[in-house]
Amino acid sequence: MSSRTLYIINCCLFAAVAIFILLALGYFWANPSTISVSEEPPKKRLLPKNPFTKGENEYLAIQEALHLQFGTPPMQLPNLRPLLVFYGPSDRPDIPKDSTLLYFSLGNGKNMGSTAPGEKLYLMYDAKGAPPEYIFSPKNQPTPIWLEADLKGKEAIVKVNMFDENGKLVQTPPVNKEFSLQEREFTRTAGSPPWELGKWKVDGTLLARQRARWFGEDLFLEKHGGQEFENIAKKERIDFGEGQEGYSIYVGLNDLLVWKGDHWEIARAGKETEGLPLMQVKKVDERLLTFELWDKDGKHKITLNLLKSKEPWSPQQVEKDFKFVATRTRSQYVFEIGNERVILKPNDWLLLTDKGWELLDTEQEIDAYVDRKIVGPMFVFNGMVKADDKQVLLGTLFNATRTEMQKIELMPPQSNTHIINVPKGQANNDSEREDVFGSDFFQKFHESIEEE
Repeated sequence: MSSRTLYIINCCLFAAVAIFILLALGYFWANPSTISVSEEPPKKRLLPKNPFTKGENEYLAIQEALHLQFGTPPMQLPNLRPLLVFYGPSDRPDIPKDSTLLYFSLGNGKNMGSTAPGEKLYLMYDAKGAPPEYIFSPKNQPTPIWLEADLKGKEAIVKVNMFDENGKLVQTPPVNKEFSLQEREFTRTAGSPPWELGKWKVDGTLLARQRARWFGEDLFLEKHGGQEFENIAKKERIDFGEGQEGYSIYVGLNDLLVWKGDHWEIARAGKETEGLPLMQVKKVDERLLTFELWDKDGKHKITLNLLKSKEPWSPQQVEKDFKFVATRTRSQYVFEIGNERVILKPNDWLLLTDKGWELLDTEQEIDAYVDRKIVGPMFVFNGMVKADDKQVLLGTLFNATRTEMQKIELMPPQSNTHIINVPKGQANNDSEREDVFGSDFFQKFHESIEEE
């Protein structure tokens, strides 16, 4: 049989097999209900029985042979040395030396605590923290674990104490029972808790944001304040705020201020400062005031600086504003101020406002000027004096901040005005000039002027 014939036969057989398969598949597709499916779940195959399973008695026999006992592992003291930081005692100036508080932190300053030497500082484990960690017990409420510390030079000797579940003191391991910590300088970090004074966030810009301005000594109070203000006349005045909400304080080196309500007040160390944020004047330079500010607990401290302000002014403007006209009586003098004639008496005060020079003649106006509720250049008329054998009208001009002054001499009958520089230390030397009301002087002037 030839190869051609065999090839044809194989092709026919392959075609017959393919047709049969197609017919069978078509039959099943056309009649799916004929396929039977069992609804019973397959039977579970059981694993072979464990050949090592023993009865309860066998295990009890083993326990007696090995003397096994059930129990919890013994508690051990935690290793707090790498977690605890010692910041030393507080140097808040109102804390007595015999009641020094030692300050510690857990978690790099995020959690602060303080204790007197030998007193208990309680800790607790915060399992809900992220991550869980040891913290100081809120309000130092008693817990099963606490610290006791003593100060030795620049070190704190720390003892860790803890009760177990049976109320017995844990003593092991000894290395965690007692250790020493070197004092570190406290620095605020990004993770430190916020520190605020009312609405003010505490940082190096605090005084600037509180609108604090320092100009120096208040020469007006030094000259005219009398006994009521003699204790502050030589101190540095700092103005806070503006307008009707503004206020002034007077400070000297080492003076204490407390934050009370929404403003600063001068206070003395003791009950006046207890539990309040405290600020102390640490340095007074010609151009710089330096403060140290503590929070109410003495845990945090920050250094603040305040530059001296200077307000430009032109006392020579008085030469244009004031013109002596005549004398009316021995205690009344006529001036032309602007385009108006004004009768002035010794110790009259005139304030330069937006409307011009205004006489302060009521108690409310004077108090408002003293308290700096109203501000502006001030002219105080001193009256008639004798200087270099001449009779002159003398006045004093204060700038708006009351930290600079000029003496003004008006030479009668001429209206020339002379500006005399007066050093700050000579603000009260007017006693060197006697008041003189000689008849020769009054003969040169009209005895009266037209009625007001």
